[in-house]
Amino acid sequence: MMGIFLSSSWHESKFIRKIVNVVTNRISRTELYLAPHLIGIKRRVEHINSWLQDGSINVGLLVVCGMGGIGKTTLAKFIYNSNFDVFEGSSCVLNIREVSEQPNGLVKLQKQILSDILKREKERVSCVDEGIVKISDAVSAKRVLLVLDDLDDSNQVNAVLGMKSSFYPGSKIIITTRQERILTPRLVDKVYSVETLSSNESLELFSWYAFGKPHPVEGFLKYSNEVVKRCGGIPLALRVLGSSLAGQNLDVWQSTIEKLKVVPNNRIIELLKISYESLEDDDRILFLHIACFFVWEDKDFAVKILDKCELFTIVGIQNLIDRDLLSVLSGKLVMHQLIQDMGREIVRQQSFEEPGRRSRLWHHRESLYVLKNKTGTETIEGIILDRNMIKDHGKIRITSSEIYGKKRKLEEFLNNSQRCRPEQSWMSIFSSHTMDAVEVPNEDLVTDAFIPMRKLRFLLLSNIQLSGCYKKFPKKLRWLSWHCLQLESLPSDIPLESLVALDLRYSSLKQLWKGPKLLRCLKFLNLSHSYQLRRSPDFSELPNLEQLILEYCTNLTEIDDSIGYVEGLTLLNLNGCTKLRRIPESVCMLKFLETLDISGCSNLEYAAMDLPGELSDGIRTNQIITTKHVRPWHTILWSWLRKEKICCRISPISFPASLVTLRLSDCNLGDNAFLHVDCSMLNFLKDLDLSENPISCPPESIMHLSRLENLSLNSCTRLKSISEIPNGVDIVDATDCISLERVCGLPSSCGVLYLNCANLVQMDPYFKLEPLENVNEEIFRYLNLSNLELIRNVAFRLRFDIEKLHSNAKGFPKFVQNDMDKIQRLPPKRLPAQGFYCNGIFSTFLLSEHMPSWFNTKLSVPFHTSFTVTNPDNHRVRGLSFCLVYTCLESTEIVSEGFLPCISINNLSRRMKWRQDPLFLGIPEGEERMMWLSYWDIGDSLQPGDIIEVSASVGYDKKRFSIKEVGMRTIFLDEQQDWNKESAFEVEEFPRLCHQNLLLARVFPK
Repeated sequence: MMGIFLSSSWHESKFIRKIVNVVTNRISRTELYLAPHLIGIKRRVEHINSWLQDGSINVGLLVVCGMGGIGKTTLAKFIYNSNFDVFEGSSCVLNIREVSEQPNGLVKLQKQILSDILKREKERVSCVDEGIVKISDAVSAKRVLLVLDDLDDSNQVNAVLGMKSSFYPGSKIIITTRQERILTPRLVDKVYSVETLSSNESLELFSWYAFGKPHPVEGFLKYSNEVVKRCGGIPLALRVLGSSLAGQNLDVWQSTIEKLKVVPNNRIIELLKISYESLEDDDRILFLHIACFFVWEDKDFAVKILDKCELFTIVGIQNLIDRDLLSVLSGKLVMHQLIQDMGREIVRQQSFEEPGRRSRLWHHRESLYVLKNKTGTETIEGIILDRNMIKDHGKIRITSSEIYGKKRKLEEFLNNSQRCRPEQSWMSIFSSHTMDAVEVPNEDLVTDAFIPMRKLRFLLLSNIQLSGCYKKFPKKLRWLSWHCLQLESLPSDIPLESLVALDLRYSSLKQLWKGPKLLRCLKFLNLSHSYQLRRSPDFSELPNLEQLILEYCTNLTEIDDSIGYVEGLTLLNLNGCTKLRRIPESVCMLKFLETLDISGCSNLEYAAMDLPGELSDGIRTNQIITTKHVRPWHTILWSWLRKEKICCRISPISFPASLVTLRLSDCNLGDNAFLHVDCSMLNFLKDLDLSENPISCPPESIMHLSRLENLSLNSCTRLKSISEIPNGVDIVDATDCISLERVCGLPSSCGVLYLNCANLVQMDPYFKLEPLENVNEEIFRYLNLSNLELIRNVAFRLRFDIEKLHSNAKGFPKFVQNDMDKIQRLPPKRLPAQGFYCNGIFSTFLLSEHMPSWFNTKLSVPFHTSFTVTNPDNHRVRGLSFCLVYTCLESTEIVSEGFLPCISINNLSRRMKWRQDPLFLGIPEGEERMMWLSYWDIGDSLQPGDIIEVSASVGYDKKRFSIKEVGMRTIFLDEQQDWNKESAFEVEEFPRLCHQNLLLARVFPK
């Protein structure tokens, strides 16, 4: 909270409101991770932060440029973390260059920007043009901070940025790029070239990684300065070299320094190669495999494949992590782009002239060239080729400085080709050569091209067709990924004996292969989205299969009974298999099954999960997911009865005791259905999803779930109440529960998200809404109200725009991070006059032109006063009553915290404060005046002699709301109120049968 000061021109209430807004922004938006030891970064961003907070209404665009590894991304993330909370919306999109190269990559980036700014978890974007329009609409509605990292193409700029003129005034845009002139100069307001670190800063950063302290240890200063000098102030090189030298003796340091002396200072790639060359041979091979094929793959998936390549993968990965060459994020292998480029450059240097002589081919045009011209050799260990990633689907690009093959071969290849204009090279920053485009016919490639590749281990194809015999196909394949395969079954002569992973997504297969096929090494089989597949393969000769994915095989009708013999199966994914009729009983034999997903299996006639008690306890299942369009097992049994089918036994459905996640969304489960679901044994269940089911309340059986943390009741449109949930529950999602009326009995640590709950009137212990006729008569005395019969005839028009409620101070989960302006608005609703309880304060809203004279202390402009508590006739203070009369301009905008009439009380003597921004707000029509009456039961905190300050304000929205009068009265215990007609506040003073707007504006965290 540094940097926020209370100026003499501000009211304290406004100052507090600003602090609350800043805190709310920080809670609802997550900071980005930054590596430790950010040496010198504050000095570099100081003037950028000043520019971001200059208060200008102009849309500003800053380009941050510099070479790879110099710290552009780190700088951008630091700037974002330091400034996002002062903007109404923000988004920081990283690795744009890499993501945009993926299929639908630009659309993915657009979805992220929209999700960040609009605070919605999922955004639908079908194409780039639609995304541009949606982003323009989103950024035109509020002041945003948009950070775009690693842009290198104008198409990326157009897709994720659109038109600068569409941004809301005062918005700021920051772009990081290796190309300073990526944008038209007239669009750019500022250009910042990232500086290298100074000598002292470099030494400090290097020392942290080499010695774990900000300076070298004794005896290493001279050598440290030598290394730092060779690094040229590049942070990434300093970190990598520091990590590689950590714990090494002086001999290693001296040898490393001698190596550095022959490498030019401006050659970052050569600096990074020093860390690579310090690896053992096996670790070097592992590094190159990962750099070329396994970045962003699951670590466990990569380990199992690479272990079969005679590598010590787990130890090797740790060695790479120790040298800052690799990291693991959310279970995936992650490599800095510069490090990955370095690895691929090492492979490229194996043969500048002929890519077929390199060990790995990852660039699609090179791979197509080698296969088309049969120039592959036995050195090739891996190939990636996706024809859709090659522009024009029939052209390859040849780097002019890398003539592919001998001149004779090239001329022979060009006989049937056409020259095109040179384009920018596909290579990274380490190569900037131009290329000639050579058109290649689109006929199928031939299998003979693979005959020389006897060491081929990784073959990743997509949209590629092969013709010919597979008898001489490479026999050492460990990973075969062949998307969009246009065959009805795999050829019988293809050698798959050494395969660890077989990925045939989006294929035209009707059956995987004919007859049994013994594949002892196969651990991963993915046939998802194979829409013509009718039955699963025979699993009897796949003894070591661990993961079987048949997701969205929409014509699959049968799972082979032999699946029960796959003893090591841990994952079975049948999501979206809409024609699947049954799950074999042999599934019960899978004692190591951890994840079972039968989401969308809407035609199941029998499921083998109604297990005997002794067997269900033995299955180590961690997840059973049944989300979209699923009828669970007991529902199926009920459907049999409705269809007059004979069922010999109907028993409660039990789930494995080790279950952690259970999703039963959209299963048409009513209250009675849960009587047949046994949850008593689910002692490890943490996540329960009952969304989109016709229940009126959560099932009683969930009280047995002692470890339950997350309960989702999203879109349970018949849900009327939530009560009695386990004490450990942290989150309840009740979004779109349009019939929900009451939430009570929740644990104190529990947070609730309830957007669009139009009938919600009670949320213990936070608020309660009830008709005035049900309000305790004593409260009316404290407000000096009478003639309640007439009050009952006053109608209110309610509009519920509920923001969020979460009492966990540790932060909001992702689905709670919603801004007020994204909430769907519901039509008005008419109710009788209402009383509202919130945090010990009672409020109601009535129409009145003037404040009643009964409120004997009147606050003059700026509606602030102070007084000393007294006790006349020894009567102790019971509480305070307030009346605030205001007008409001009609507006369709949602009223949110910081923009509402509010009352603040400050006990200066006891340092106690109270504040009320009404959750429900009366909105008068036209030029009418609204009166907010409130009673504050705070007498126990007001003692004789205490000095009290009271103030009223309308927050920041002074144009919409205008306070006309504010009054107060102290209520004493045992005080005889004067109820004569002269001072009584008669409802007859109000216009009769006048409709009033009551706006539910917000629910704020406790």
